[in-house]
Amino acid sequence: MMNSLTPRRLNFRLSARQRTLIAIVLVLLIVLGVSYGFFLEKRERVLRHLSARRVVTGRVEIPKWIARYGLDGYLPQRMFNQIDDVFIESDEDLIDLLAVNDLESARSLHLHTPAVTGRSLQELSDLNSLRMFSIDEVPVTGEVWVHLPGMPQLEIVELKNTSLPDKGVSRLLEATTLWVIVLNNVDVSESSLVRLIRKPGLKELSLTQVPVTDAIINAIIETKTLESIYVGETSGTKLSAEKFRDLCDRPDLVSLGLRLECDRLDISLFTEHPELKELYLPKFVCRNVDVPVLTRLPRLTRLEINAGEIVPEDIAALTDVQRLSVLRIHEPVLTTKLVEELGALPALSNLSLYETNVDVAVAKTLREQAIPILKFQDVNFEADAFEVFVTKARLQQLALIDLELSPEQLSALRGSYGINDLFLMNVALTEEHLQVLGQLRHFPEMTLPAQGISRTRQEEFRKQLPRTNVTFY
Repeated sequence: MMNSLTPRRLNFRLSARQRTLIAIVLVLLIVLGVSYGFFLEKRERVLRHLSARRVVTGRVEIPKWIARYGLDGYLPQRMFNQIDDVFIESDEDLIDLLAVNDLESARSLHLHTPAVTGRSLQELSDLNSLRMFSIDEVPVTGEVWVHLPGMPQLEIVELKNTSLPDKGVSRLLEATTLWVIVLNNVDVSESSLVRLIRKPGLKELSLTQVPVTDAIINAIIETKTLESIYVGETSGTKLSAEKFRDLCDRPDLVSLGLRLECDRLDISLFTEHPELKELYLPKFVCRNVDVPVLTRLPRLTRLEINAGEIVPEDIAALTDVQRLSVLRIHEPVLTTKLVEELGALPALSNLSLYETNVDVAVAKTLREQAIPILKFQDVNFEADAFEVFVTKARLQQLALIDLELSPEQLSALRGSYGINDLFLMNVALTEEHLQVLGQLRHFPEMTLPAQGISRTRQEEFRKQLPRTNVTFY
């Protein structure tokens, strides 16, 4: 008789049907694994191609549950590559993007140049993670805007050189998370713009080259949720001192910019807003800035003023504004003493000079100041001043805007080894200019205007500078 404690031999034999089923499952898993590998490889190849053309930027985003159990160390990183920003300049870019078939992670979408047709927005309507939407020089009809509500997390809309029909305004009003609206040279009716300004939850509004009427000013005044207001380079109404007071009468004002015709304004009203961080008061607002008033804004970080009769002592008074990091000055009469006072501002890291002359003595003094970012707009460099400035300058960025620079002047940049980033805007570049710029291999970053430069020539230029991150815009 068999002992009851003797272990019984188990029978693990599988039937033919079970073995066939397991074999089929294994084959399917192998096929799926190989297919997914090919998909990842193709996706990565397309993304590299698009990144090289500056169509997309990306990020690595590892799911929390994978990171929690430490599984990310055993999986290829390309599995977690996500698209962050999308820049479409042609329908060809759109076709390549759709081939990736994974745009749900995109956070910003930028449509630029007339080469993009309205169907781009229709094709990319289902972007659930989109937070910023930008259009520049793209003809957009009212029918296209129907797709905008498919972006449930949309926060920022920036429109430039385009039109905003009534249907577009209606769709923007349906975007409940939208809180920033930027319009620059946009064709929009007065009634539609008033509706848009009164949108609940709107905190930041910027209007540039948009006709501003009394009704629009009144809508801005009545929308007390606005914390940041910029009205610039507009035509239409004249801002009275009374309306200016009403404009400033809001509890949470942190940024105000005015570039429109105004009466003489009482800027002492700003002292009622100690939280004010940004203030833009160019020449249309006031010719002579009462600097002592500005020193009573302890949180001020950005300031734009028209120099008028400003003297070095006025700049010296700004040292009391301990957080002032960005300063833009229009029409300053530059002297070495004034430049030295600018360099002494404790937190100044970004200085813009508009419509002024730079002689050799001022150029020498400017390059000796520890200001990381310098921007020159519509500035006249006197003989040899540009070469004197750039030869030994140490800058994080040099921006040249609205300047007439000859290839010979640009060649002075060959000795500018202390400048990291060269930024050119509204500077007409000929083939001679590109040949000079193509020799500047020591620049880590270079941003150039694309007007008049074909895509083929842009790619050739990038190949000339393999170690430089070149961006054409």
